[in-house]
Amino acid sequence: MATSGGVGTADKGSLLSTDWDALAASAGRVELPGGISVVPQTPLIGANVLGLNLAGEVTTSNLEAVTSALLRYKVLMIRSGGAWRMDVDQHTRFCQQLSRHWGITPDTEQKKSNNSEGLSVHPFLPWQRGSPHVWPTSAVTGGGKQYLLRDSEDVENFEPFAANKRPRRTHKETLDQGTTRGGPAPLPLKPYRPGTFGAAAMAQDAVSNGANGFHFDDGFFHQPPSAVVLNALVLPKVGGDTIFADMGAAYRGLAPELQAWAQGLTQTMDWRHVFPIWEAEAERRLQADGDPSFAQHVEVLKRDYPPSLQPVVRQHPVTGELSIYTNQGFTHHINDVSPEESRQLMALLGRMAERPEYQVRFRWNDPGDVCIYDNRITNHYAVADYGEVGPRALHHIALLGEPTRNAQGQAIG
Repeated sequence: MATSGGVGTADKGSLLSTDWDALAASAGRVELPGGISVVPQTPLIGANVLGLNLAGEVTTSNLEAVTSALLRYKVLMIRSGGAWRMDVDQHTRFCQQLSRHWGITPDTEQKKSNNSEGLSVHPFLPWQRGSPHVWPTSAVTGGGKQYLLRDSEDVENFEPFAANKRPRRTHKETLDQGTTRGGPAPLPLKPYRPGTFGAAAMAQDAVSNGANGFHFDDGFFHQPPSAVVLNALVLPKVGGDTIFADMGAAYRGLAPELQAWAQGLTQTMDWRHVFPIWEAEAERRLQADGDPSFAQHVEVLKRDYPPSLQPVVRQHPVTGELSIYTNQGFTHHINDVSPEESRQLMALLGRMAERPEYQVRFRWNDPGDVCIYDNRITNHYAVADYGEVGPRALHHIALLGEPTRNAQGQAIG
C-alpha cells in the first residue's frame, strides 16, 4: 500500500508519526498538497478533511494524502460542506481508486467469488439493485421515522429482512400502554453481555440499526474488509453520530501480562450468530409451504462462508501496530481456552473499546459527508438516538481485505 504524501517538506516516514503530531499540536491542523487540510478531532484518533471534493477528479496525490492521513488518524470524515455529493457511480469509482492505490485485488477464491467491480459484497445484508457492493444502511434500520425512507432504495438480497419487517412498539409506547394482565407484552430486550452497554440502554434507543455496539465489519470473511467508505445521503438534524474506537490504543492499555497472553490466542468468527435471520427464514419457508429452495441457498452460504479463524491480536499490514481484534459482534469464541475463560476474556477486551480516551465521536454535518475508517484497527458504534428526529441513510462500500497476521507476523486469515 502506498503511504506517501506531504506536509511541507516532511518525508514519507515522518508522515506516519512525528510531523503529524508536531504540526497538529502547533497549528491544530496539517496542510497537505492540493489545498487539503486535515484537522484532528482528538490527539489519538479521528480527523476532519477539508478541501477535497470526491465528486470531482481524485488525483494520485489526493489518494496519497488520504492514505497517509488515514494511517495516522484511522478514521477520516471528508466534509462536503453541503457543496457536493457523490452518486453511486462516483462512490464506486473513488473506492476502486483507493483499492487500486493500496494494491488490493480479489486474489483468493472467496474474494474472487465475493466481489462486485473489485469491491466487497456482503452476502447477508441487502444491496443496491445492480450494485451488490453497495449496502444501503437504511434497508435494515427500523423504528422511529425510518419509514419515511421506505421507498427510497431499490434493494436485492432482502428476502429474510422483508419477512421479518414487523411494526415494533417503542419503549415509550410500552410504558404508556402498561403491562397489566391482558395488555401488551413488554418490549423485548436484547440480552446483556459483559462488555456491552446492556439491554436497558438499548431498549431506549429510538431505532434498531444492528450496529449500536462496538464492532469491526465482517469478521466472518477469512480476510475481512480493509476499510469502509460511508457516503451520507439523508441525515437527521440532531443525532445519528458514529463513535470510533482505536483498538491499537486499547491493546496498549492492557496489562503487559495480558498483552503477552492474548498474542498467542486465536478466535473463531461466524456469521450465523450475527445473522440468524437467514436460517430462521429458511425454516419458516419449509414450515409454511414446504419450499426447500431458500434452505438450499442458506446451505450454499454455509459452505462458501464457513467460520473464519482470526488472531486475537492483529498486526496492521502497513504500520505494524498491534491491536485488539476481537469484538462482541462476530467473535463466537476464543480458541484454546475454556468456554468461561473465553467469555470473560471477550468481555474484558470488548470493554476496552468503551474508554472515552480511545474514542472519537463524529457528527454527520451534511448530506455528502464521507467517512473512511480503517477496519483493520478500529471498532465503531452507530448511535441509535435519532429515530424521533428524522431518518438516516448512508451508503456503505467495503474494500476487499488482506491477510490477517498475528503479533508475530504470521498469516492467520
